[in-house]
Amino acid sequence: MGEPGDPQLVGTPVTFTATATGGGSNKEYEFAVKDPVSGVMTVLRPYGPSNTFSYAPTITGMHTIRVFARNAGNPATYEAAKWMAYDVIALPGTSVTWMRARQVPSR
Repeated sequence: MGEPGDPQLVGTPVTFTATATGGGSNKEYEFAVKDPVSGVMTVLRPYGPSNTFSYAPTITGMHTIRVFARNAGNPATYEAAKWMAYDVIALPGTSVTWMRARQVPSR
C-alpha cells in the first residue's frame, strides 16, 4: 500500500493504492480507518473491486489505515492484510508581527 509522506495536514486527502498478488485474477479490497482518539477501527470502504481509497482526516493524531484483500467471491474475512500509520497535524496557526515606525523629530 502506498504511503503518504509524514506528516499530513488535517483535511488533506490522501489516496492509498493496494496491490494484492497471487491467487485468482479478480481481487476485492476493503479499507478501514482506526480513529486516533477512540482507537476504533471503522470500515469506510466495504469489499469491492477498487484497490484505491481516498481519505481526508478531520482530526489530528496517528491515523491507521487497514486494507483487507481476497479473491473475489471468497467468503473469508480476508486472505491478505496490511496496516499503515501516518501522522496528521493541524494547520499552522496564523501569526502577525508589527513594528512601530520610528518618529523623526521635526525641525
